[in-house]
Amino acid sequence: MEIHFDTQDIPHHHFLRYFLKAKRIVVITGAGISVSSGIPDFRSSGGLYDAAKSTKKSQGKSLFDAQVFRDTEKMSEFFQFMAKLKKKCDEAKPSKTHNFLNLLAENKKMIRLYTQNIDCLEDRLSFENVKKDIVIKLHGSLDQVRCMTCSNTFEIEDSHVESFEEGFAPECISCVEYQKKRIERGRRAPPVGFLRPNVVLYNENHPSGDIISSMVDKDIKRKPDLLIVMGTSLKVHGLRQLVKQFAKTVHSIEEGRVFFINKTPLSSEWIDIFDFQLLGLCDVVTTYIQTALEKHWKISRKSIVLSPVSQKTIKDYFKTVKSTSLSNSPISVRIAEKENIIENSNFDDKLKRATRKKSPNK
Repeated sequence: MEIHFDTQDIPHHHFLRYFLKAKRIVVITGAGISVSSGIPDFRSSGGLYDAAKSTKKSQGKSLFDAQVFRDTEKMSEFFQFMAKLKKKCDEAKPSKTHNFLNLLAENKKMIRLYTQNIDCLEDRLSFENVKKDIVIKLHGSLDQVRCMTCSNTFEIEDSHVESFEEGFAPECISCVEYQKKRIERGRRAPPVGFLRPNVVLYNENHPSGDIISSMVDKDIKRKPDLLIVMGTSLKVHGLRQLVKQFAKTVHSIEEGRVFFINKTPLSSEWIDIFDFQLLGLCDVVTTYIQTALEKHWKISRKSIVLSPVSQKTIKDYFKTVKSTSLSNSPISVRIAEKENIIENSNFDDKLKRATRKKSPNK
């Protein structure tokens, strides 16, 4: 079922009952959840693929292929591009969608977050009383560098970024120390490796692939009852398989449901995979859901620093529907312009009825 959030009517609010009942949620995210934070996605007009086309030798997607390391000039362009992206990510702040993820985690509803994003914005959330491994980074991290020889990883430093900006890779400290010890023992000096951003490119294996596979197996055994996929076009083969794998498990549960949240709909290929497609900006859709959850759980909205870009995006988004009062909607959604919060004045009772458990005597 498709539900569009770019219209005044959102009549199918019954989908909220699945969020309210869920106890074991798995979330899979893509670049779309960070766009409002000022970080471009990959495939949209003006996205990272378009930006990569401005490089001298690499064209769009090819800059994100492991083949770049076979060509000195391409490799230099890759390092320079990653340095710019790293600085953009450092300047960004979590979006309202990240705040929604924080809500799920802190209320112990989300058992795992699989993200394609390398911006590491999830690391800036509080995730209080949550296991550190709740976030699985499918495509690596811009906050780390990895040696191309010994495969050791390190936290990225300003000196590393400065080297990448110049188009070359810094030496690996571990390799340098190991070489020094070998020389002191009078043995042959091994080559010193160079550091690269610890991100996973096309046509290369994830260095932590075995660990991720074991985590997926573990999560499937936990029988998740809700799957949320958002901010991704599902073009990457590995991700497509991951989504289908989790969807099959969720659908094995009677009340299990699979949701897709994105600005653009999917092809008919996915019609049997997703029960609901919530179409609109991720910030808008997740804020709507979050408001319902907070009302039901009777908790207060926690304050985290949100990107001013995301707040402006939401306000501009609703200006396009030319309404700040949706009183004609069956669920009476009202937009509070000052706080940029979606308030619902009419569905509290409906949510209680939808989630009320039947008495065993009836």
